[in-house]
Amino acid sequence: MAAVSLFLLAAFFCVGAVYGMVRYRSPVNPLTFSAVVGGGITLLSGAIVYTQLGTASYTPDDVARTAMVSGVAFAGAFTPYLFRGSFPARVFRQVLRWLGLDSPHIATRFRLTKFLLLIAGALLSFIALAVFGGGGLRWLTDTRSAYIENRAGAGLFFALLEWLLVLALIYYLWSRRPTRVVPALAVVMLFAAAASYTGSKGNVLIMFVVFAVYYEYRVAPIPSWMYVLMLPLTLAVFGWLLLRQGFGQNNLLMTLVYFKDYFNTSAQFLSRFDEFGYRYGAAALSELWFYVPRALYPDKPYEYGATLIHEVLFPGAAERGHTPGLLPWTVAYLDWGIAGVFCAGVWGSFWQRGAYEHFIRNRTSFFAFLYMMQVALWAPLPFATPGITVLLTVMLAIYFRVTTLPVRQGKKALLSPVGDAPQAAGSP
Repeated sequence: MAAVSLFLLAAFFCVGAVYGMVRYRSPVNPLTFSAVVGGGITLLSGAIVYTQLGTASYTPDDVARTAMVSGVAFAGAFTPYLFRGSFPARVFRQVLRWLGLDSPHIATRFRLTKFLLLIAGALLSFIALAVFGGGGLRWLTDTRSAYIENRAGAGLFFALLEWLLVLALIYYLWSRRPTRVVPALAVVMLFAAAASYTGSKGNVLIMFVVFAVYYEYRVAPIPSWMYVLMLPLTLAVFGWLLLRQGFGQNNLLMTLVYFKDYFNTSAQFLSRFDEFGYRYGAAALSELWFYVPRALYPDKPYEYGATLIHEVLFPGAAERGHTPGLLPWTVAYLDWGIAGVFCAGVWGSFWQRGAYEHFIRNRTSFFAFLYMMQVALWAPLPFATPGITVLLTVMLAIYFRVTTLPVRQGKKALLSPVGDAPQAAGSP
């Protein structure tokens, strides 16, 4: 039963991937991305779990149930794409308009000062992380250990380091508009090298994802065969990063065990659900603790949101910085069960479709691109909740406008909505 469930789940992901490509005439769309990347991780993790069932603390029926719930989550995500019309895109456009982020003229011209200030902000965040997180030079010599053990109390600086690095790269690509692959990739690799000192593999890979999506929609469509080539290349890079950080004892095959956690932990969660019980929204509400800096409130709990599951399965693990991966539907299931999983899939996918289709209609807009990446594809701003994303992008829009103001324009220019737009002939 477990093998059949995983096979059916794989077939469902394939249908979703193909449907997305046919609908949007591009493999770079949220439905296909979710099916290939999210589905691929789920299936790889599930396959590893299946091969190790003999030593697992749960049964084949629990594996089948985990696959079934994953299928329900994807069914919810699939549902908004079954309908036509521009309603999701119009809703998303209106939200950006309310936030003042709908101008196509922001970040259209490269300003070295703006770029260097973003880099300087990332460097200062790195220094603050090393100081207040207690890792010191360990962030340079043993980055992965520092990532696991020296972020508590300095999470804000860690997040700012990630965010400012990737925002600097997006700003560079958007304003410079490079069309030659090799020079642009050289810049991307420099950013990836800098991101490697965060200890996060995702922070390295996102630099390449951003460049691929930028090239697809701002330079020229990437041939499908290149995407087929990119998949094993991405896996190879990810495997190399795992080895570099000490996973698998320098055995590439052993690094596959890294992916086991997602399905394994979720299957444990379902098999022991009687120890949890439904939380009826309390789990999702507890994620508000994310906004409370531990430095200001030392009694902030280590377990909230998804880590409420770790609190039961792995007591004390969150405080030690070790939280095994979970499939993304687990919090919705903890709150509302299978119905919550489906509804969460529909709700999230509605906004993904809206962000993506809004960008397709506004390909010259910096913030349309940023939100499309953040909401619909691989988020370049990890750990940024919707509220933090809004706050960060509004502040970024103000930053772009203020740092390009001619002094003599004074207060009037500050209120101008066009930001980097070239001045009309004869304007002061």
